[in-house]
Amino acid sequence: MLNLIVNASQAMTGTGRQGRIEVRWSARPEEVVLTVADNGCGIPLELQERVFQPLFTTKPVGIGTGLGLSICKELVTQFGGNLRLSSTPGEGTEIEITLRRAQHP
Repeated sequence: MLNLIVNASQAMTGTGRQGRIEVRWSARPEEVVLTVADNGCGIPLELQERVFQPLFTTKPVGIGTGLGLSICKELVTQFGGNLRLSSTPGEGTEIEITLRRAQHP
């Protein structure tokens, strides 16, 4: 969660507009959905799949390690969830995490 918020705040640097980060939760009968959205620089389409690869970064040298999103995706997957990225260059990015709810007997 913290990594997603830090990434969102860094994506707003240099956009020339008031930054906005939205964190939303919703609970459905079978799952919980967490969404982190920003109005930052966005991610070009050709890079959107690569951002989940370990050590890949769109940030300048010396900023970040390129591990944050790959670790997020791996953790969500290990918990049986799904991580979805939606991004439009110049408009922002939204990351949605869906996790199954625990079933109680």
